Amino acid sequence: MKLQGALWYVQSLRGWLLAILLCSCTPFSNTLNGQHRFPSVPAALQASLPAECAASSNPYVYDNQTLYAYLNGGADLFLKHGFQFLHGTVCKTATDQSVWLSVDVYDLGSEQNARALFQKKCSATELASEGTFLACNGTGYVQAQSGKYYIEVQSLNHQEDLLPLLQEIMVRVQKNLKGVIRAKK
Repeated sequence: MKLQGALWYVQSLRGWLLAILLCSCTPFSNTLNGQHRFPSVPAALQASLPAECAASSNPYVYDNQTLYAYLNGGADLFLKHGFQFLHGTVCKTATDQSVWLSVDVYDLGSEQNARALFQKKCSATELASEGTFLACNGTGYVQAQSGKYYIEVQSLNHQEDLLPLLQEIMVRVQKNLKGVIRAKK
């Protein structure tokens, strides 16, 4: 009888230890080393938008079969550089309802593909570098490469005065993409 009680106690203890071990491996927080984590690129993209813009956000997704519908005449360049997916959104600013912004994140499968496309689309004179993050801008747009992503943020009205806002969104997108939880292969 005492032996059965002792065995039950050991098995219960073993069960609790296993439960504690499993729970300690499960992420309870959406941050890791101070970096905000996101379950997907669309979630990171949505979190990158200013509050005024996020409320009117209209997200979209394209793959290599549907990219031609979005980039009529421009899809071949992206496909040639390993295009996988495009996650984007269009939103309007609260301060001026006639101002629309678009944010497009192109997954090109590898950093080499993204860098090659970025270099093709940006002239060297506009180039700014911050580690693995490359960016250039022009009238009403900012383009960047970060890891395997090529990113475009633009004012659909091509307004120059929005450049600081576009740059702010670009920095947020780049930072948030680093926090996308990678699916195990």
